[in-house]
Amino acid sequence: MEKNDCAYANDKYADWRKTQRRDIFIGYRKILYIDTVDRKILVYTEDEIYESDLKLYEIEMELVERDFLRVSKQTIVNLRKVKSLRAEFDRKIRLTLQNGEQIIVSRMYSDELRRKLGLK
Repeated sequence: MEKNDCAYANDKYADWRKTQRRDIFIGYRKILYIDTVDRKILVYTEDEIYESDLKLYEIEMELVERDFLRVSKQTIVNLRKVKSLRAEFDRKIRLTLQNGEQIIVSRMYSDELRRKLGLK
């Protein structure tokens, strides 16, 4: 796997003495979605959750050429990991990912999702 095929994140884990941190690269294909929780950027894969020092807009710029799409102010989704989608009331869309997690696409981003998927 080449560095260009990876996203940058930090792997944090704690033991009883101290918190250790190391830089890692995650293959784009492994990422399900990226979310902001309590001002932290979390990168979700099927197996792990990683924290990133980058801002969400910086990650979005890095992923613009990939099959990722911002679906709300706090979330970017890997479109290759979407299993199904369902229209919700008020022009929102509910995405179900391959791992069963569900994410709501806000009205502001739903038209872009439809366009990217060729539904509009």
